[in-house]
Amino acid sequence: SKEGHSCGTGDSFVNKIIDMKVDVVDMEAYAIAKVCKLENVEFKCFKYISDNADKDANIDWNKSLTLGANIFSKFIKETSF
Repeated sequence: SKEGHSCGTGDSFVNKIIDMKVDVVDMEAYAIAKVCKLENVEFKCFKYISDNADKDANIDWNKSLTLGANIFSKFIKETSF
């Protein structure tokens, strides 16, 4: 679609700058989005960016779990679909 962001994928945890022009890298969201596109099914995905895909990514990810869960919970409670 013309709205939204691009999502790339790979077969390993990203811990450095990649040679791909995408807004985010996510293995799970990419797979689901691809199937939805092939089947002509609308797909919306809400992702919390947990790290900067650098050498500290695994540390940042662990620290971000609670923060992301709280932000998403608040968003869901305040949003009507």
